[in-house]
Amino acid sequence: MGYSLENKSYKALPSLLKRDLGLEPITPLIRKYLNLPKGKKFQANIYGLARRDGKEIIILGECKVRPSKKELRRFLSRVKQLSQIKGKDVVPIVVAHDFPPEIEEYLKGTEIRYYWSYELE
Repeated sequence: MGYSLENKSYKALPSLLKRDLGLEPITPLIRKYLNLPKGKKFQANIYGLARRDGKEIIILGECKVRPSKKELRRFLSRVKQLSQIKGKDVVPIVVAHDFPPEIEEYLKGTEIRYYWSYELE
């Protein structure tokens, strides 16, 4: 189920990110393994580069059926690490089939832009 959600995201997110955040994609969105400090690696479900106001920005995203606070905190930690490593702003995105009310409330207090799976149609 996860890969199908990711695959839909690669096609739909560029226009949503342009509409909602003014991001102009400069690379396709893809699944990519990224390096973190101390030789650690992780697979980004959504990764790409975009431009806004002439500045290059990294798009980093997660796709989940129903994300938990623990997963979102780990994701935000990776966003911060990647921003420090690359020296660029990172726009965090989460796409899910279900955001329970407490998770949606938590997300509203973060920098994460989130999309429901039905918005990808």
